[in-house]
Amino acid sequence: MLCLRWLVYMLCLGPIATAQQIIPLDNPSLEDFPRLNTTPVGWYDCRTAAYTAPSVLPLPGALIRVRLMPAHGQSYVGLPLRKDGSAAAISQQLTQPLLPGQCYQINMSLARSPKYNLILPNNYTPINHADPVVLTLLGGRDSCGRDQLLGETSVIPQPHWRRFRIYFSPRDTVTHLTLQPWYLPHRKKNYGGHVLVDHLGPIVPVDCHTREPLAAKDTFQIPVFDYKRIYERHIAELRQMLDQICRVLLFEPSSSWMKPVAQRALWLLGMQLRKYDDLKLVIYVEGNGNRMPHWRARFLRHFLYKTGVRLRRMYITADEPVSLVESPWYQCRNDQMQLYLFRTKQVFN
Repeated sequence: MLCLRWLVYMLCLGPIATAQQIIPLDNPSLEDFPRLNTTPVGWYDCRTAAYTAPSVLPLPGALIRVRLMPAHGQSYVGLPLRKDGSAAAISQQLTQPLLPGQCYQINMSLARSPKYNLILPNNYTPINHADPVVLTLLGGRDSCGRDQLLGETSVIPQPHWRRFRIYFSPRDTVTHLTLQPWYLPHRKKNYGGHVLVDHLGPIVPVDCHTREPLAAKDTFQIPVFDYKRIYERHIAELRQMLDQICRVLLFEPSSSWMKPVAQRALWLLGMQLRKYDDLKLVIYVEGNGNRMPHWRARFLRHFLYKTGVRLRRMYITADEPVSLVESPWYQCRNDQMQLYLFRTKQVFN
């Protein structure tokens, strides 16, 4: 009888013990390389329309004109909301589910920029989407799930960071969280706004009546973010970009001149070399022994140099291929050249 009572006690205690664990978020500081139309490492892109995307910020020199410095770390995310109801959103799968009947809290730093320019669909005119909004916290059982509204913040009117807290209790089990801006309840849904998000979480279980934490915060250590993940993600995206560049990186027949589409690809190649300073470039321009391959190699060197790539980081020739010290990190070939990229300090013998 005693064993039976103990078993029943442990079965009842099990869900509560699970709920009383602090739940960390992956990349809670939203770290990544600032750029438009992307999500930070560890988060899903859950935009509701193709032309309304999240962006990693700040980007003061870009069209978007967001200059606010991060509240924590090196970057944050911007979530715009257009007057047509389309909204940017980001989502993440939790390390353990949120249980119905339990109560939780999550903290975050939020702000609003005086400028948040977006291009309207089929229109190249930038429109400022700087009106205040609220940030909603949505829950579901799959990526970008919006099965239930867990909570929302108050209005975010200020152009500086402020700490917000949301208390919530799920109706059903939640495995994924989604952050999405929405209109103020007292205003017509015909304006454009945005919210800047930084320094999230973790999710802390709390008492549903007193809202006192049910887990000791001083025993919880936020996992150290591995910035190498950002680099590896962008390197993988770079490989896909290089495949597209290689296909169009062609000279005009019997000429040392490239069409605009090829020059654009060459410019993108130069920008990537400037971005990843451990990459070194080798290009062998193929030819039949006349002077044309040498003129083409000279054009490539000069063009890349104008983009800011130093000569020590490229080896472009029309001679026979050099002897390589090790296998290239990336290689491709088209009808006119062979292209190699190395992620090492020493490339040539």
